[in-house]
This record gives sequence, C-alpha cells and structure tokens, in this order.
Amino acid sequence: MTRSLRRGNERIDVTYRGGDTDSLIARHFVMETNEHYVRFSMDLSPNERTRSKDSNINLDVKKLIERAAEVESFQLSKDKWLNPLGSALRKNREASWELVIAFKDSPSHTYKFDLEATGHDLYFQVASTGKPSQDESPHKAC
Repeated sequence: MTRSLRRGNERIDVTYRGGDTDSLIARHFVMETNEHYVRFSMDLSPNERTRSKDSNINLDVKKLIERAAEVESFQLSKDKWLNPLGSALRKNREASWELVIAFKDSPSHTYKFDLEATGHDLYFQVASTGKPSQDESPHKAC
C-alpha cells in the first residue's frame, strides 16, 4: 500500500560520520508498506533547483550525493503527519525499514534505518549496514 504523507516542504538535517551536519529541504513524503518492507521516501530535488548553483543549499545537496555512504542520520521534526509511519513501523517490526532519498538528476539512495524519537524530532539512524544502495536510474522528481 502506498500513501502520501505530505506534499509540502519540510526541513531535514543530515549528519555525517565525523559530525558534519547540513540542512536541506525535502518534499513529497511517501510511505509504502507490504509484508516485506516499510519504505519511507522523500524528494530532495528542491535543493537542486536553486538559481544560484553556489548557494549553501545547492552545495549541501551535492555534498550529500557525493558522501551518501557516510550518512549517519537524517533528522525530521516530529509532526502529526508522521503518525502513520510510526504506526506502520510498529505493525511491521519484522519487515525491512527503508528510507529512500530521491534527487532531481542523481540516482536515489536507499538506507536501512533504526528510528529514534526525542521530544520534537525523529532521527532516522542509518543501520550498521548503512551503505546506501543506489538505484540504477535517476529518479526524476516532479
């Protein structure tokens, strides 16, 4: 079952091994579930659509594309629209939990994750097998 959770923009923070952190904009949050996996995806193409290719946000998304294998976590604000994701993860504890990061012109990346919640934030901690798998064809964002 595929379900759109949010279409609008949301700020996310990306933390790399070694402590570097960047802030990006994500949109089109979608959850797909079946007996084998719970897949949460987000589109980072707004960061690539800036007029200034030297802007911080454009440089940060390029850094993410280059350092995808070094990602430690993705952080999102815990909002009500994420409740269906939490319910799906609780119901499917044995399924693979996957986070898909889509870009405008680069291949998307899929991470296995563990979820950690704090007061107002959710942390998608890249699992110890944290090397992202790279989709063969670029995801063309809407």
